Amino acid sequence: MDTLTKRTIEPNVLRRILSERGADVALPKDIVRAARAGNLVDEDTASALLAAIDDRNRMVHDYSEEFAVVLHGRVKNEYINAFKQLLQNISNT
Repeated sequence: MDTLTKRTIEPNVLRRILSERGADVALPKDIVRAARAGNLVDEDTASALLAAIDDRNRMVHDYSEEFAVVLHGRVKNEYINAFKQLLQNISNT
């Protein structure tokens, strides 16, 4: 699954689950915070997802090779694991 698909699916799936639980959230960071409050993700996963959102927002403005290398490392070492954990948690709900 490509990054764009994950970025689109993750907030929408979480938004739907949270909506079913009575939460009314729309913005990606608010969705992650509500997911943390609702115990859909743990603190480490929430922190990684929030950082991924920040990096995604920066990515659309920063085209430097230096940032691309740093971002690649974060995706490979942190964000993939957070998405896997999120998928596991969602699958268990």
